[in-house]
Parts: sequence; C-alpha cells; structure tokens
Amino acid sequence: MEDQENHIEQDGEIEINEDEIIQEIEEGDQEEEEEAVVENEEDQEVVEGEEEEEEEGEEEDAAFQFLISDPSKSYHGKKLTFWVYKITTEVSVHDEYKEPEYEVRRRFSHFLWLRQQLVDNHPGCIVPPVPEKDFKGTLEKFVNGVDTKGLLEYRQRSLTKFLTRVGEHYILQKDEALHAFLTEEFNDFCNTIKTSSSKKSQSLGWFKKSLTHQLTWVSQQKKFVTDLEEALKQLKSKLEHMVRRRKDMSHAISEFGNAFEVLGTVEKMYEESALSSSLIEVSKKADLLSLGALSQAERETMQVIETLTYYLGMCDSIKAIIKRLDELRLEKDDATNTLRNNKASAAKAQKSGKPDKVANAEEKVAATQARLTEAEDVLNKAQECFRNDIDRFDMERRVDFQYMLRAFVALQIEYSNELSKSWETLLPTISTIQPV
Repeated sequence: MEDQENHIEQDGEIEINEDEIIQEIEEGDQEEEEEAVVENEEDQEVVEGEEEEEEEGEEEDAAFQFLISDPSKSYHGKKLTFWVYKITTEVSVHDEYKEPEYEVRRRFSHFLWLRQQLVDNHPGCIVPPVPEKDFKGTLEKFVNGVDTKGLLEYRQRSLTKFLTRVGEHYILQKDEALHAFLTEEFNDFCNTIKTSSSKKSQSLGWFKKSLTHQLTWVSQQKKFVTDLEEALKQLKSKLEHMVRRRKDMSHAISEFGNAFEVLGTVEKMYEESALSSSLIEVSKKADLLSLGALSQAERETMQVIETLTYYLGMCDSIKAIIKRLDELRLEKDDATNTLRNNKASAAKAQKSGKPDKVANAEEKVAATQARLTEAEDVLNKAQECFRNDIDRFDMERRVDFQYMLRAFVALQIEYSNELSKSWETLLPTISTIQPV
C-alpha cells in the first residue's frame, strides 16, 4: 500500500459552533423565564448559578472528542482503490478505554460496518447516517463540479458528525464495535470485521399482522417523519431548480459585461476618456460578479444540501426502527400464541397420565415462557430507547436547522456586502466623466 498524505483545509466556511447555538437557545428561554418568575436579584443569581452548574456538568459528560483528518490514498498497483482517514479520539470518561487518546486509520467502508453493527445491536436506537457513498454524483446536480478535495472535506465533516452523535449517545457510546473501531490497529480491525457475525433479525413473515396495535406515539412519529421526509425532498428539488436559475443568471451577467465592453471599446476608439474607461470597468466588474454569483450559489447549496442529506438519512433510520418495532411486536405475539398452544398441549398431557409426555410438554412451556419474557424485554427496551432518541432527534434537528439558517443568512449578508463594495469602487471613475 502506498500512502500519500493530503491534508485538507476547510477554507471559506462560516463556522458556527453548535454549543453556542444551544447556549443561545437556553439563554433565550432563561430571559423569558426571568421576566415571569424572577422577582429580585438574589433569585436571578440562584437561577444563573444552577444553570452554570448544569452547563459544567454537560461539558464533563462529553465522552469523546473526534478529529478526522489527513486523507491518504491506498493503491493497488497504479490504481487508486480507496481513501484512508486518520481518526484522533480523545477519551474522557470510559473505563473501557485505557488511554486518554487514540489514533487509528479507517476507510469509508469501515464506517459503514460500524453503523450496521450499531443498528443490529440496538434495535430501538436511532443510529445517525453516514454520508452517501456516491455523494459526488448527488452534489454535481447542484454545483458545477466536485473536485476530490471538496468531496473529502464533505466526507470528513459528515463522518465527524456521525461519530460525534454516536459518542454522545448514552447507549451507543458503550458498544463493543465502537470500541474496536476507535482503538484497534488497521490490520487487527480488518480481522475483527472478518470474524464479526451479523445479528440481523429474521422476519417472522411479512404476510403476518401483529395482534398488538402500534403505540399511538409511534404512529404519530411515523406520520411526522413521513411528512418531514417529503418536505425535505421538496426543498431539495427546489434547491436544484434555484441553482439552475443561478447558473443562468451568472451566464447572463457575463453576457451583460461583454456588451458593456463592446460599448466601451467603441467609445475608446472614438475618444479615450473617463466614459470609455468607466464602461470597460463595468464589463470587468460584471465578469467578476458573474463568477461571484456562481460561487455564492455553490456555497449556499453546500450549506443547505449537507443538512438536507443528513436529515433524509435520519428519516430513513427512524422508519427502519419503526419497522423493526413492528417485527419485535410480531415476535412477542408469536411467542404468546406458541405459549398458549404449548399450555393447551401440557394440559392434555396431564390428562394422559404419561410422565414422559408431561415432562416434555412442561419443558416446552418453560422454554416458550422464557422466549416470551425475552421478547417482551427486548421490545420494551427498544421502545424506551426509541422514545428517548426521539426527544434527542427533536433537539438536534432544532439546533441543526438553526445552524443551517444562520449560515445561509450570513452568506447572504456577506455576498450583499461584497456586491455593494464592488460597485462602489466604480463611483470615483464614473464621477470624473465630464460633459463636452
């Protein structure tokens, strides 16, 4: 394997810290609460002191800090086969991790393996998505072209978000697969993958219908996620349409500038003056603004498309969990029916008076009872985890959408300021034009 280090710098991004957003939300809620409840300065100090302790506690609970960097190429002969990423993990609380920091290298398929392990091991947990493997094709629908650097930067951000959300989860952070992923050397981890077994459930029959009704809150969540997914898809479609219009506008600005250049050249041939210079300067500014408009559209779409892609993946995760809960209810119903039948068979065996039949029947009843108890336990734990994760999903969605909107608005302000400054530089030249 031949590794070539290629450090990726994330230039031109507006960084907005999620912790700052959460803090601002909490501070906003605090101000409203203080107006209604806090009547004197002492009460206010008590409230603020409690909140500071709470925030400090939240910071202490952070189990991991992740950094994904330094993508390197892996070759088979002269052919690039895959990229490998360096993952640096700072560990703060877990006894299972003997070192305060780990550094490993992982390829993209390793992230896919980890996610599948988490899904299989924890049927009620919402496991965040990893980026699409063919995201380049998706992204090229929105921007002019995607170079390798841009794709790697996107993957690094998305994979960091995946690990961060997994590391924040009170159940997923303790999974053995995550431990192996973060700590084992590359070759050892590849062997771990080879020897790992899938724990995917076997469907009891897609033709069967559960006798137990789906919980009301689960049904409500299913409807919300279905509606959310449709809204996200519509926004994605409108975004694609808007980008096409922006590209057309960029081309139109360029053509507009060319027309000014022709006019300026004609004036210059007649007489070189402030007027001819101004006309030609407008054409130059138009060319720059044409490129700026295209760049702005691409920056806008990157801010939106990453969030849209992530939450479309989250919708898929939630729908998969709801389907899995239906399968677990089928398992419980099947065990209940089997136990009922086995108890009926045991009663008949008792009447037969044959000890062997009685013992065999009672053994089946005990085994089925154990199966039912386990099925009920798995279902209850999955439903409890899912309900907790829905609360987390609501909070994270609020933060991520606010981040997206703030970044989008900040880009508009920045672009508007750049546009204004660009045109303002022409005013001194234009003001020198004198009538004959």
